[in-house]
Amino acid sequence: MTVKTKIVKPLFSIFCFISTAIILLTLGIAISIFVHYFEAYELPLSLSLIGASTAILLTFILDKSNKFRKFFKWGKFNYRWIFIDLIALSLSFIILLIYMLSIDFNEFDLFISSDLNFFIYTACLLFFLIPGYLIYFGVKNLTLAKIRRRKFAIFAIISMIFLIVSSTGFYFFYRYFVNFPPATILNGNGYNDGPWLTWHNNYPNESICITWLTARSNSSIVYYGTNPGNLNQTATGSGNYLHKVYLDGLTPNTTYHYYIPENFVQDHPSNIFNFTTASTSQEAFKFAIVGDMQPWNELMMNKCGMVADGIIQGKFDFICQLGDIADDGNDLEDWHRVLKSLARMGANTPIQAVIGNHDFEMIVGSSNWGELFTYPYVNPNIGRYFSFDYHNAHFVMIDNFEHYYMMSDHQLDWIRNDIIEAKAKGQDWIFCFFHLTLMSVSTSDMFWNLQRKLVPIFDELAVDAVFAGHDHDYQHYNYTYGWNGLVFDKNHNWPHNAIPYFCSGGGGANLEVDYGIFDPDEMLTTNTVTWWNENINQNRDITYERRPWNSSKYLAHAGFPENYTHWAAQDIGKYYYHLPAEEAYHDAWQQLGFEYAEECYQYIQVEIDGNNCTISVRYPNGVLLQGPGDAYPQQWTFQK
Repeated sequence: MTVKTKIVKPLFSIFCFISTAIILLTLGIAISIFVHYFEAYELPLSLSLIGASTAILLTFILDKSNKFRKFFKWGKFNYRWIFIDLIALSLSFIILLIYMLSIDFNEFDLFISSDLNFFIYTACLLFFLIPGYLIYFGVKNLTLAKIRRRKFAIFAIISMIFLIVSSTGFYFFYRYFVNFPPATILNGNGYNDGPWLTWHNNYPNESICITWLTARSNSSIVYYGTNPGNLNQTATGSGNYLHKVYLDGLTPNTTYHYYIPENFVQDHPSNIFNFTTASTSQEAFKFAIVGDMQPWNELMMNKCGMVADGIIQGKFDFICQLGDIADDGNDLEDWHRVLKSLARMGANTPIQAVIGNHDFEMIVGSSNWGELFTYPYVNPNIGRYFSFDYHNAHFVMIDNFEHYYMMSDHQLDWIRNDIIEAKAKGQDWIFCFFHLTLMSVSTSDMFWNLQRKLVPIFDELAVDAVFAGHDHDYQHYNYTYGWNGLVFDKNHNWPHNAIPYFCSGGGGANLEVDYGIFDPDEMLTTNTVTWWNENINQNRDITYERRPWNSSKYLAHAGFPENYTHWAAQDIGKYYYHLPAEEAYHDAWQQLGFEYAEECYQYIQVEIDGNNCTISVRYPNGVLLQGPGDAYPQQWTFQK
């Protein structure tokens, strides 16, 4: 029984060709977005293309072989395609196996170089192999004069499945990967939460955005003025549950008071709030930096509140937050938990934040983030990155999760150009903020791939300091890229600069003690990194080992009014520290200029007065971190 038709046969071949076009279009968009990211992975990309091409060529040869066809014909059935598929897949697997033997494959983690190599090879192999087979069978279907009904039915079903799957996959890829899905927070979170302040443009001397949430649909109205007893101006905004009111054209260096006719659940000392616009002259100012909050339960909410109280008492001009505000950005209840503390800080002090991996959660979290925090995003349809000026300082707010856990070519170019432009217009101080700590002696380990992209930019353009979170503790590095001639690329031959890198992830979230810093099974890992050695002009592979912390090394602050370290009974009052002068837990400590780390809740205070900048790290009660014997004060003064 055969199928002969001039319409049905070409139709299913066309399905194959359309599916192929969709898959290749998806691959092309992905590569164009991540062209910078893939620069270091030419080998797995090339091997996947070779593996797919070889498998398809072998398929063609075996399919055309009469000997092969006759050998696997047993009775009425021919089993050659089972063996063709097995042989083709085995060939791809052998290439993969040979490749994996040449690298150090660890527990799967996209931030570990070897694991990312494996992921890129596997993903690209499928992206090359599937279109190749679709084209092959689509053409074969057209060229055959007749096909057995059973085979044609199988081909028709498979071609329709691939068309549906590829179309659906492209839709979700474009909808959730290239653009953001709709934000669920627009319909509120069931509470009257707020308010909090942000700068929606680059004019902190004359503008402010006031945001809040309501449990019921309501109008967006703010009463404000310079006299708290006479709020004689009114502003309205947008939103029914998520409300935003923009105040523009304000007077510089002026304190404004405002009132919102809502009963907020936050424990505000007054229902009349205030903020002060920046001055147009270069005056001294100070800001706070706080990291991961993630109040997923009552205990963590209390820890967040403890850190928030310390920052409120510090009376800062504004606050920079390092991401992971929420534990799950897709969970509306979670935003309520975090706003219990965040809105208390942000009702009177503007908050400028970068997005974290927990905020980004399920991609919808990123949409919620973009609605909750109004900033001058460079490309609001794709990323959450922006910059702003405050007096003589420039702040670069970077999005590590622009496309899941990857940064686009566009953002990397923007970072470079933005810093160059800031320097050209005379900004004295350049600070960079993002969530993922590039360097880590805690459970995250080193983000070598992210270092490869960002560190050379920071070094070449000589930024003044870099701040990140993610690790739930405090860490400080004074890193000179090019130490002992080690750089990522032989073209990175400019004069290198010592740049302070800070990890401040102790904003209320569980500390790293809870994630296993004392556990050998968790901490004992090795990574091999390829460097270009400028001293010998050739590549050099270096293997680094990370080891668990020593639980016997801790500080005790008996006079503290609260416990600012891990909450477990055996850890209360123990401020575990990592001082490489006593014991180093990571082989890269000297190269990366690692100086000190401590398991504690803390925030960073930055004070700028013209050409002077002082950075200090403080417990929530305002006391300076000073290390064992108070011999390692975490405070530095820089001068231009």
